[in-house]
Amino acid sequence: MRHSFHRAARRHSIFSGVVMTAVAVGFAGAIGGSVYYQTSTPETVRAMVTDKERQVSSDSDGATTSKYIVFTDKEVFQNTDSMIRGKWRSSDLQGNLHAGCTYDFNVYGFRNGPFSIYRNMVDAKHVPTEACPVNKPAAARIAPQS
Repeated sequence: MRHSFHRAARRHSIFSGVVMTAVAVGFAGAIGGSVYYQTSTPETVRAMVTDKERQVSSDSDGATTSKYIVFTDKEVFQNTDSMIRGKWRSSDLQGNLHAGCTYDFNVYGFRNGPFSIYRNMVDAKHVPTEACPVNKPAAARIAPQS
């Protein structure tokens, strides 16, 4: 009896070690992935905004999180604050983007569809076009009829 008990205890010890190692590797990978996402090389993308929204999600404890999403003719971006990038005015940036206008977006990160990860925008500069000569909402760009 004693012999089989020690074998079971040893198997349990090995299993616990494997699980702990897997958890540690997963945690390190998550931290490393987050740092890589935040520090990846920025890129400028010229795109026209087609729509924008705020996505809100909640967990089982009732805590909610939200992020701004910007749809363009090129790809979908997120607009969230970034401590590493020193970006703290996502709401102001979101309010200054208008459907139908073209912008030069300074973005970083990568797109991962299965996990709903979008490249994050740091800032956006309006590019005057015939359809949107000034950075205003569509209703404000319509010339008054005489």
